[in-house]
Amino acid sequence: MGNKIEHHKPKTVRNVCGVTQRTLEHWINTGIIKPSQKHTHGERDFFKFDFKEMVKIKIIKSLRESGVSLQKIKIAIKKLNSDGENWHAKWIWTDGKDVYHKDINYLETLTGKLENQLVFSVIALQKVKEQIKEKLEERKLKMSGSIRR
Repeated sequence: MGNKIEHHKPKTVRNVCGVTQRTLEHWINTGIIKPSQKHTHGERDFFKFDFKEMVKIKIIKSLRESGVSLQKIKIAIKKLNSDGENWHAKWIWTDGKDVYHKDINYLETLTGKLENQLVFSVIALQKVKEQIKEKLEERKLKMSGSIRR
Protein backbone atom coordinates (compact mmCIF):
# COMPACT_ATOMS: atom_id res chain seq x y z
CA MET A 1 0.00 0.00 0.00
CA GLY A 2 1.68 3.23 -1.14
CA ASN A 3 1.61 6.61 0.51
CA LYS A 4 -1.19 8.77 -0.79
CA ILE A 5 -0.12 12.33 -1.48
CA GLU A 6 -2.59 14.82 -0.05
CA HIS A 7 -3.35 17.95 -2.01
CA HIS A 8 -4.60 21.02 -0.16
CA LYS A 9 -6.80 23.86 -1.33
CA PRO A 10 -5.41 27.42 -1.33
CA LYS A 11 -7.53 28.35 1.72
CA THR A 12 -5.83 25.61 3.77
CA VAL A 13 -2.41 26.63 2.45
CA ARG A 14 -3.04 30.28 3.34
CA ASN A 15 -4.20 29.41 6.87
CA VAL A 16 -1.38 26.96 7.57
CA CYS A 17 1.44 28.98 5.98
CA GLY A 18 0.21 32.44 6.97
CA VAL A 19 0.11 34.02 3.52
CA THR A 20 -2.62 36.00 1.78
CA GLN A 21 -4.50 34.98 -1.33
CA ARG A 22 -2.86 37.83 -3.24
CA THR A 23 0.62 36.71 -2.16
CA LEU A 24 -0.08 33.10 -3.10
CA GLU A 25 -1.38 34.14 -6.53
CA HIS A 26 1.63 36.42 -7.08
CA TRP A 27 4.08 33.65 -6.23
CA ILE A 28 2.28 31.28 -8.63
CA ASN A 29 2.32 33.91 -11.41
CA THR A 30 6.04 34.64 -10.92
CA GLY A 31 6.84 30.92 -10.94
CA ILE A 32 8.46 30.83 -7.50
CA ILE A 33 5.95 28.16 -6.45
CA LYS A 34 4.12 25.58 -8.53
CA PRO A 35 0.83 24.03 -7.47
CA SER A 36 0.90 20.23 -7.47
CA GLN A 37 -2.49 20.19 -9.20
CA LYS A 38 -4.18 22.64 -11.53
CA HIS A 39 -7.70 22.42 -12.91
CA THR A 40 -9.36 24.88 -15.25
CA HIS A 41 -13.09 25.43 -15.17
CA GLY A 42 -14.29 27.99 -17.68
CA GLU A 43 -11.93 30.93 -17.41
CA ARG A 44 -10.86 30.19 -13.80
CA ASP A 45 -7.90 28.14 -12.67
CA PHE A 46 -8.14 26.07 -9.49
CA PHE A 47 -5.00 25.00 -7.68
CA LYS A 48 -4.04 22.51 -5.00
CA PHE A 49 -0.72 22.14 -3.21
CA ASP A 50 1.09 19.14 -1.79
CA PHE A 51 3.00 19.10 1.49
CA LYS A 52 6.41 19.79 -0.11
CA GLU A 53 5.11 22.91 -1.80
CA MET A 54 3.55 24.09 1.46
CA VAL A 55 6.94 23.78 3.18
CA LYS A 56 8.46 25.80 0.35
CA ILE A 57 5.75 28.48 0.73
CA LYS A 58 6.48 28.80 4.47
CA ILE A 59 10.22 29.09 3.79
CA ILE A 60 9.64 31.74 1.12
CA LYS A 61 7.44 33.67 3.55
CA SER A 62 10.17 33.56 6.22
CA LEU A 63 12.81 34.77 3.77
CA ARG A 64 10.54 37.59 2.53
CA GLU A 65 9.89 38.66 6.14
CA SER A 66 13.68 38.82 6.59
CA GLY A 67 13.95 41.22 3.65
CA VAL A 68 15.21 38.90 0.90
CA SER A 69 13.95 39.79 -2.60
CA LEU A 70 11.80 37.34 -4.54
CA GLN A 71 14.46 37.21 -7.25
CA LYS A 72 17.08 36.01 -4.75
CA ILE A 73 14.62 33.61 -3.13
CA LYS A 74 13.89 32.11 -6.54
CA ILE A 75 17.64 31.57 -7.11
CA ALA A 76 18.06 30.03 -3.64
CA ILE A 77 15.09 27.67 -4.07
CA LYS A 78 16.39 26.57 -7.48
CA LYS A 79 19.81 25.78 -5.99
CA LEU A 80 18.27 23.97 -3.02
CA ASN A 81 16.06 21.94 -5.39
CA SER A 82 19.18 20.87 -7.29
CA ASP A 83 20.31 19.13 -4.08
CA GLY A 84 17.43 16.68 -4.50
CA GLU A 85 14.89 15.53 -1.95
CA ASN A 86 17.22 16.00 1.02
CA TRP A 87 17.28 19.80 1.03
CA HIS A 88 14.44 20.07 3.54
CA ALA A 89 16.82 18.75 6.23
CA LYS A 90 19.25 21.68 5.89
CA TRP A 91 19.53 24.99 7.66
CA ILE A 92 19.53 28.28 5.79
CA TRP A 93 20.60 31.73 6.93
CA THR A 94 19.95 35.19 5.63
CA ASP A 95 21.33 38.63 6.29
CA GLY A 96 18.20 40.14 4.77
CA LYS A 97 19.91 40.47 1.43
CA ASP A 98 21.38 37.09 0.50
CA VAL A 99 20.64 33.47 1.39
CA TYR A 100 23.21 30.93 2.66
CA HIS A 101 23.02 27.28 3.61
CA LYS A 102 25.12 25.10 5.84
CA ASP A 103 26.49 21.96 4.32
CA ILE A 104 28.54 19.44 6.28
CA ASN A 105 31.68 21.54 6.81
CA TYR A 106 31.09 24.91 5.23
CA LEU A 107 28.69 27.78 4.80
CA GLU A 108 27.72 28.23 1.14
CA THR A 109 26.08 31.28 -0.35
CA LEU A 110 23.08 30.58 -2.52
CA THR A 111 22.51 34.07 -3.87
CA GLY A 112 25.58 36.30 -3.41
CA LYS A 113 29.19 36.57 -2.34
CA LEU A 114 30.31 35.30 1.06
CA GLU A 115 32.19 38.33 2.44
CA ASN A 116 32.18 39.26 6.16
CA GLN A 117 28.41 39.62 6.32
CA LEU A 118 26.33 39.60 9.47
CA VAL A 119 23.76 36.83 9.45
CA PHE A 120 20.68 37.61 11.50
CA SER A 121 17.98 35.14 10.53
CA VAL A 122 18.23 31.35 10.63
CA ILE A 123 15.63 28.95 9.26
CA ALA A 124 15.69 25.27 10.23
CA LEU A 125 14.04 23.66 7.24
CA GLN A 126 13.16 20.46 9.12
CA LYS A 127 11.44 22.55 11.80
CA VAL A 128 9.34 24.28 9.14
CA LYS A 129 8.31 20.85 7.86
CA GLU A 130 7.25 19.78 11.36
CA GLN A 131 5.28 23.01 11.91
CA ILE A 132 3.32 22.51 8.68
CA LYS A 133 2.54 18.89 9.65
CA GLU A 134 1.32 19.96 13.10
CA LYS A 135 -0.92 22.69 11.69
CA LEU A 136 -2.42 20.31 9.13
CA GLU A 137 -3.13 17.73 11.88
CA GLU A 138 -4.73 20.40 14.09
CA ARG A 139 -6.86 21.48 11.16
CA LYS A 140 -7.99 17.89 10.49
CA LEU A 141 -8.94 17.44 14.16
CA LYS A 142 -10.94 20.68 14.17
CA MET A 143 -12.71 19.71 10.95
CA SER A 144 -13.58 16.23 12.21
CA GLY A 145 -14.81 17.69 15.52
CA SER A 146 -17.08 20.19 13.79
CA ILE A 147 -18.54 17.49 11.55
CA ARG A 148 -19.51 15.30 14.54
CA ARG A 149 -21.44 18.07 16.29
